[in-house]
Amino acid sequence: MLETGIYKRVNLREFIQSFKDKGVDCFSNSALDGLFDYYSQISEETGEPYILDPVDIGCNWTEYDDYQKVIDDYEDIDYSLQNVDDDEKPDQVLKVIQEHSDAFRLAGGIFLIKNF
Repeated sequence: MLETGIYKRVNLREFIQSFKDKGVDCFSNSALDGLFDYYSQISEETGEPYILDPVDIGCNWTEYDDYQKVIDDYEDIDYSLQNVDDDEKPDQVLKVIQEHSDAFRLAGGIFLIKNF
């Protein structure tokens, strides 16, 4: 059940601006675009508004520009990459990470992973 109060629907520009206003500068605009789509979809699927908290998002998500950095941060996970072609490794890393948390890949090879 939602708390009572006033809710405002924001567009992508306002979503991005809310991060700047709160001093949360850990995401590229492409990543923020992906996060906007992610939270919009959750709101649509649940029928409940998402209460925007840029600080919470900044603390709970990490943007990676290379799949090797994902492997370095989550080195205790078996990615089973030994028999995978180099061009398929990013997809394999994403598939394995998605078994543990919400994660997706954007254009340009950017990974967004909800920290776990």
